[in-house]
Amino acid sequence: MATRTRIAGNVLPLLVAASLAAGGGLTMAAAAQPRIAAASKVQINIHEHGKDPTSPGSAPTGKFTIELALTPFGQGGTTRIFPDPGVPRQISGQTQIEFVGVDTLTSKSGTLQLAFSGIHVPINTRLTSGGVAVGPAIEHGAWRIKAATGVYKKWTGGGIWAAVIDGYGTVQRYSVEWDGEITR
Repeated sequence: MATRTRIAGNVLPLLVAASLAAGGGLTMAAAAQPRIAAASKVQINIHEHGKDPTSPGSAPTGKFTIELALTPFGQGGTTRIFPDPGVPRQISGQTQIEFVGVDTLTSKSGTLQLAFSGIHVPINTRLTSGGVAVGPAIEHGAWRIKAATGVYKKWTGGGIWAAVIDGYGTVQRYSVEWDGEITR
């Protein structure tokens, strides 16, 4: 018995050495590694709503929820949008303003930054006593994930978005729908 154990104990190192010498060691090592789940592509819908103060230097802020197709994700939190509007132009009599920006979505589970570009179309705009244009508007464009932390860390992807802005006061309400596909 002792001889068998000793021989069996010596056989395994010899087999490993022979496998390495024959170039099979990599195959053995790879087979011994745990399997890592492949990244999956899923549909995402981010529902955002908030307020857009019209005072100079202020930024729109609000709340969001996230829905992933077939997954009850449900993360939510607060948002802050930093738009950078361009120069208004007339397209077939309609005022359009191209712009880019970043929307930072923050939850207890991490932060997701969306870089976006799009068109702002003001509807029935009025000027406030301070000379700021207010009124309903529609917006639409494209977005992509710029940065992510926490539970969102491995997320990549993007899609399209659409928004409506309402009101004539010093604070306007808005709603944005960010739709697309992400890999996580």
